Amino acid sequence: EITRLNDVKQQLSARIAERQTAMEAVVRDRREAEGSLGEKRQTAASTRQQIDQLRAECSRLRARRESFENILSHHSYTTESTRKLLAALEGGRAGQFRPEGVLADFVEVDPAWERAAEEFLHEELEYVVVRDWDQAEMSMNLLRAELEGRATFLVEGGAMAEDSGAAPAVDLPRLSDFVRFTNGLSGQTRNLLPRLSHCWLANDREQARAFAENHPDGYFLLSDGQCYSGRLLTGGKKKASGPLVLKREMREFAAQ
Repeated sequence: EITRLNDVKQQLSARIAERQTAMEAVVRDRREAEGSLGEKRQTAASTRQQIDQLRAECSRLRARRESFENILSHHSYTTESTRKLLAALEGGRAGQFRPEGVLADFVEVDPAWERAAEEFLHEELEYVVVRDWDQAEMSMNLLRAELEGRATFLVEGGAMAEDSGAAPAVDLPRLSDFVRFTNGLSGQTRNLLPRLSHCWLANDREQARAFAENHPDGYFLLSDGQCYSGRLLTGGKKKASGPLVLKREMREFAAQ
């Protein structure tokens, strides 16, 4: 019986040793798991912080993009007269006509030259793009009848004569024939301002439009202030008198 009990004791001792070894392995695995869990918790906390930062940055960028989209869609960067005109046209005050946009919507510039081009083309970028002359003149009538300010309409497509760079031979009176510079600028009417030296006086819209398409380097002015040049129509309405009218009225009142 003692021998049998000794055998049982040895078997139990072996089992206890195996269990002890297994328990030590489990404890070791647990410590490793706890260490790994701590590292993963730190990584998770760091990742969560990065996610929060990215969410905040994404929200800021989305808000800025929406701001840019709002500015571009409402043309908030344009002059007040252009904004009013576009709002009136898009509001259906010119029938079914809708402008194509402003020229800035159609222009892309290399980043290195964006600011320089924007400064140089600051007026041209606000040209209102339309499909044909009828729409340009319809918009001009709306501008002159109901709004205040000036705008330039750029007509899409259409063939034009090539710009030669020289003053065209046009059988029309020049605006420079009716303009005089005084004091130190006397006698420089045609040489001082290129637009003035290339401006002719037309009798009506049809004549001005025909000359403008055949002589794109010239300006063809109507008596009401509308000007045709190439595929451009410029004009508008001002309630207040400008400096030239004020000077004439001042001389008249001085004489009186």
